[in-house]
Amino acid sequence: MLKKTFTKRYLGIFTVLLMVLINVVILSGAGLTLNSGTVQASSYSFNTAAAVTYAENWWNQRNTTQYHDYGSVDCANFVSQCLIAGGLNLRESPYVDSWGCIPSCDNLHSYLVNYAGVRYETRAKTEPPPAWFKPGDVAMFGNSQDPWQHSVFAVAIDNITGETLVDAHSNDRHLVNIPFYLANSTTWNLGNYYNVTEAANLIPTSIILSCATALKGKPVYVEAIISTGDGPISGATIKFLTQQSVKNVLSWVNIGSATSNSNGKAMVTIPAKSITMNQQKIKAIFVGDDKYGGSAGTALITRQ
Repeated sequence: MLKKTFTKRYLGIFTVLLMVLINVVILSGAGLTLNSGTVQASSYSFNTAAAVTYAENWWNQRNTTQYHDYGSVDCANFVSQCLIAGGLNLRESPYVDSWGCIPSCDNLHSYLVNYAGVRYETRAKTEPPPAWFKPGDVAMFGNSQDPWQHSVFAVAIDNITGETLVDAHSNDRHLVNIPFYLANSTTWNLGNYYNVTEAANLIPTSIILSCATALKGKPVYVEAIISTGDGPISGATIKFLTQQSVKNVLSWVNIGSATSNSNGKAMVTIPAKSITMNQQKIKAIFVGDDKYGGSAGTALITRQ
């Protein structure tokens, strides 16, 4: 008798919880769960002089005693080595090779934003780099379909023009300016700039983005929570994107932005017609400012 009463009691609790969950889904149009896989960026110290010295010593050579040589696609690998020389531990991220470097530009971008917590800014090819782009910082070039195709490392300031000059691998380049890459390029029309040198003074942030279940004909409410180690951040503008298939090519499409409230929450609504795949990635991005470092989080929308 006791066993039967015990079973009925917990069956009743389960039924109540199930009804609450169903009501939440019906009212909101989406079942939301937090993506606990998002990482929090960590603060660090950075020795700009050591990083620049390394770049100047190795811009036209390969340090094969310590690192791998990726031949004609060595740009992110070279920038990684410069960052390591400056004191960064790239092994905090899951993207490293056996030598502790990140050989992919996409993954180097993710490391700098998600793990190092640097602020970054994207500008059109006709725009100059940000005023804060100085020796020790990183730049990447690309386009709207693929923003991160080539990476370079800033090493000096031109005494005459005031421009920041960079070194790079593959092709090996020494003391060239940003227009060298962008002005006459038919491939790259975007410059992404990463403020590595000042990030040690910025407060690292993290974003937890909600996964969602999209119900037929219903909008999806996507929520992101931004915080630091001390608590939520209010007043931060979070940019939201979905990964959509356009002519069989996956592209990130901007679906809007929202400002975080006192609890660090920012929310956007995605129309049902914008959910085009059975499993569709979403991304929330905070690019950082003079106080906070940047961060990003990703999750999935599952269509039912």
